[in-house]
Amino acid sequence: MDPRSETALATVNPALAVLVHAAAATLEAQGIYVLVVSGLRTAAEQNALWAIGRTVDPDKPKVTNA
Repeated sequence: MDPRSETALATVNPALAVLVHAAAATLEAQGIYVLVVSGLRTAAEQNALWAIGRTVDPDKPKVTNA
């Protein structure tokens, strides 16, 4: 996997990272490339994303429902 994916996976539960690596290897053998763009999201990061389209800039579309 590329460095960005490895950096993101380093922040998640190790058991999940093992599963993602295994799935990525299987898919790569079929010509499908996996890119992990996000890992652990802190409560502050989640709250900031939730606010987009609601309180921060109501004219923008919502980016998360959680």
